[in-house]
Amino acid sequence: MGRTKDMKFDLVRNNNGVRQALIVRWAELQKTQSDVVKDALLNGITCDLPRLNRYVKGMTTLTQEQVLWLCFRYGIAVQLVFTVHPYDEGVCTAKANAIFPKK
Repeated sequence: MGRTKDMKFDLVRNNNGVRQALIVRWAELQKTQSDVVKDALLNGITCDLPRLNRYVKGMTTLTQEQVLWLCFRYGIAVQLVFTVHPYDEGVCTAKANAIFPKK
């Protein structure tokens, strides 16, 4: 159980598809990063230009909440989709270990 407590993986914040969708939308709307930061601040969302710039370049410098707000604000629908497969101890353990390698 300790491993889970030590790990943090945000599905939205770390998702490159979400990042790219935001970048494309901002380009469509001709929004600069400065425009995005100003809009966030006007709506009560803490966001600064250096962190947004690093996020756009592929770093996870924004919080999950900030990224989700940006998605909703700019019309990017975020859904968590899951499926339940038959349980197989070996397969499930292998998948879990591939995603969460032992430290």
